[in-house]
Formats: sequence, C-alpha cells, structure tokens
Amino acid sequence: MNKIFLILILCFFTTQVFAQRFAQYYTNTLYDSFENPSQKVFTPDSSRMFAFNFLFPNLSINAYITGNAQPTIKQGIFLGKSTTPNLMYGQNSANHLYTVDNVYIGMFKIYTSLKGDQEIGFSWQTKGEGNTRFTDETVGLFNGNSSFTNTNYHDVANDNYWYQGYHQLSITYRETLNNQFSVGLKLSALSGIVHEDASITHSDITFDKPNNQLFLTLAGHNRTTYDPGTFSAANFIPDFRSPGLSFSLGVGQHTDGGINLQYNLKDLGFIRWSASSNVHNFNNTETVTGVSSTGSSGNLYDVALKILTDRGTKKSFITPTDGRFEISASKTFALNDDGSYKYIPIFIASKQLFYNGLTGVFTNNIQYHNLMIGVTQTIDNTGYNLGGQLMIKSPNFEFFIGSEQLLHDYSVLRDLKKDNAEINRASASMGAGFYMGFSVKFGHEIETHANTSHISTGDDEGGLIKRLLHGVF
Repeated sequence: MNKIFLILILCFFTTQVFAQRFAQYYTNTLYDSFENPSQKVFTPDSSRMFAFNFLFPNLSINAYITGNAQPTIKQGIFLGKSTTPNLMYGQNSANHLYTVDNVYIGMFKIYTSLKGDQEIGFSWQTKGEGNTRFTDETVGLFNGNSSFTNTNYHDVANDNYWYQGYHQLSITYRETLNNQFSVGLKLSALSGIVHEDASITHSDITFDKPNNQLFLTLAGHNRTTYDPGTFSAANFIPDFRSPGLSFSLGVGQHTDGGINLQYNLKDLGFIRWSASSNVHNFNNTETVTGVSSTGSSGNLYDVALKILTDRGTKKSFITPTDGRFEISASKTFALNDDGSYKYIPIFIASKQLFYNGLTGVFTNNIQYHNLMIGVTQTIDNTGYNLGGQLMIKSPNFEFFIGSEQLLHDYSVLRDLKKDNAEINRASASMGAGFYMGFSVKFGHEIETHANTSHISTGDDEGGLIKRLLHGVF
C-alpha cells in the first residue's frame, strides 16, 4: 500500500480552492486590500505613499480530506503501508479532498490622491482551484484484492476530479465615496498553467483471483492540458496561450453605529484553454495484473491512466474561475480608556457561485498597539475549523503568520511522530494549513490639508468613481 501516494498525487492534480484566508478581513493589510478591494491600505498623516511586499510571497496553503479513507491515506503517508481500516466495500462511500493555494508573488500599491483616498494597485499571484471525489473502493483497489469478497462490483469507482492552476495579473482601484461608503474594483488578466478534469460515469470491476488479476471498465470523459514529460519551469511564466479574464467588486459601508460592512463579489471570470489541450471520451475495458502483489497499485495506475486517455482529440475549451460572494460585518470595541486595547469581532458568510461550498466565519481579534492576536472559527462542508493568527502591524510595516486549521495541524504533527492512535483515528476531516505575509510602506509621507508638502490635494470634488456617479445622476 506504499503506492497510496498515487491517490494523493491524483488528488493534488485535482484539488479545489474550497476555503480561503478569512483572518485578514478588516486588517487593512496589503494582502487584505487585494483580496477585498474596497479596503484601504494607507492612512493620511500616518503612513507613506507606496506599499510593496518586495517579492516576499504572501501565501496561503490549506489541504484536508473527509471520508472513511482518512486512516488509510495517513498510514500510507506516515507509515509507508496500510491495513485499509474503516473502508466500506460495495456501498460507494465517498471521500473528498480539498486544498487551497493562493500565492501573491508581487503586490504594489500607490496612494494617488486625498480626494476620495484613492489607491491604485498592481499584483501578480498564482492560484489553484478544483474538486475531487473518490470512493472507498478506489482506495481499497490499491491494496490488492484481499478486501473484496465478491467477484463483481458495479459503479463503485465512479470518481470525478477537477483542477486548474493559473496566473492572475491584476490592477485594482479603490476610493472613498463619502463617510458611509467606499468602493473597490480588481480587474485581472489570467494565464492558464494547467487544467485537469475527469468524470467517470460508469465503472465495473471483475476479479479473477485464481489468476491474480482483475478486469477494469471505465466510461466517462477527461480533459487535460498536460502532456506527460512536457511540464517544466517555463510553465510558471505567464504566456497567455490559455488566456482569461476575471474581476472582483467590493463595497464597504460604515454605519452610524460604528459597524463596518463589506459586500464582495470575488474572482468572477473564465479561462479559454489552448487548442492543443487533450479531450477524451473513454469507454474501455483493460486487464490489471498482479492485483494481490505489492506492485498492484502501480499496475492499476498505469491501466487507469491508459483508459482515461483513450480516444483523445485536440481542442480548446472554456472553464469558469471559482467566483464567490461574501458578506461581512465588524465593529471595534475599546477595552480601556485610552483605546490601546481593542476587541474586534468579525462575522463572514462566503458562498461559492458555481459550486456548493458555503462557509461561515467568526473571528475574534485582540489588538494592543501594533500587536494583534486573532482566533478564527469556520464551519464549512468539512466541518469545524479553529485558526489562530499573530500580526505585527504599524502604519508602515506589517507581518502576519497563522493557520485556519490549528487542530488539524496538531494532528499532523502527531502523525509525523508516528502516533499510531492518531494515524488510525477517523475524524470528520484531516488536513493542515498555513499562511504568512509581509509588506512595507515607503516614499513621502501622506499629509492632509493642514500640512501638505508632497501631495496636491486640490478641491474636495471626490475621486474618479464619485465624479462618474455625479455625472450620471
């Protein structure tokens, strides 16, 4: 069962941006301003007019698995072998793998005018998104035939997966309309890196145990932009052979009662994949030999790949990006007379537009001067997650580090120590997560009307969007 890594390799080519980093909401960091474009980065009379991460990656990585196969996969990863505990045969029980990868390579913002607190930004990020579903029987097959008591199994390997990775080159603009509302827009050019998807609509497994083999039938469709042996470092340079577009729109609202609200439509767009992509409609039966030997998983992988890449044609196709709609609310409470201690609770609801993902978030931030400690709780399709964050933030410097899956991270640390009780334990989900970011502000100080020496403030006619709205109405 040491080839259970096959399942993980398959899934890492078939993962989903199912969750995202919520702990940065209302922090006014450079990362927050690109993810939530109505958020401001600069504070007049306190900060300087340029913000940059100096190509220090601001990254967020999460992965977790749900289903009966968790102990099997953990045994394969941490022990190199598996006894396939907890797997249910003949019931088509499903497992799901979800991951997050969102890396900002470069972020740069400029404070352009006091009229409306206008900010313009540029960023380069790489993202991945997708979905994977695989059955207990699929995992069990990689351990041979000993766990299968029947001769024939029908539609127990009807798996599906979907993954795409791409570059996102963006320009953002935000301004304050008035004391109640701010607005931000993020326009992005996309460059596809890789896309993989497959859906098995029919499967049939027939064991020939006397001859140590099985007959595998799979039918469905498969699309891939990847040819084995052709992937290289050049694929990570934007080239627009697979171009796309996306946009995000954010509106911030500040109520008279001191409550801050945000309404965000995020990453709504598409990618047109290259005409050299491979599209397969497969329906074939192949023989897998040596199914009770230690090499059976490798044989099974080769045969399954052969079937999935049968009957291929070269053609382009279009896929959507993982758009979301989010609503959030926050309010700041002073915990002492001088306001040096603050409590900032945040509520967020996030809904995927093209998938079934729905996430509820409650974040508690405690701030003392430039130090902020946050605890984030999320509930989504995988269950409950607990996160923590440490942030150091001054007007011209910010650094943060944390995870939205602290409980899962702790379990993985126990797994790394080969804790058999933890490895063999089945829970609602298993996973790990980590995020980190950094940026610095530099240049001239931003000064208001009372002491302006570098930025011409002009009159108070407002920013670009406000002037456009006045012209229309």
